Amino acid sequence: MSGTEQEQQRAADEIRDALRAAATPCACVEVRAEVRRLESVVDAARIAHGILSNHVAQLESAAYLVWSNEHRAWWRPNCAGYTIHSAAAGRYPRGEALSICRGARNGWNPDRAPDEVPVAERDLDEIDRAAPPAASNGE
Repeated sequence: MSGTEQEQQRAADEIRDALRAAATPCACVEVRAEVRRLESVVDAARIAHGILSNHVAQLESAAYLVWSNEHRAWWRPNCAGYTIHSAAAGRYPRGEALSICRGARNGWNPDRAPDEVPVAERDLDEIDRAAPPAASNGE
């Protein structure tokens, strides 16, 4: 049983004991207030779980591009070469983009800059706005 479940069980036991011992209307009001407070906590936890689950689902279903620090360009579709144009870059599911980055030339090493980096497609507008104008290199 998790810590939260243990807390909920302990609170339920306290409420049950208080209900058994409640001989005055005042005690019943206090118990009802505690029950409402616990119901609010459980409702808040359910809402938070729903929000987090939705966020995780969005991350998993989002399209990712892969930036190559080695080639200073985006991976093309189907891992077939590189392009400096994000519009021509391949779109990969999150898991595949992470796999590409882990399996790149030198793999993923936390002690140095990665060779390849996954970038969520939805972040491109923000990245493009912050980037200085690029000079053409003939691609």
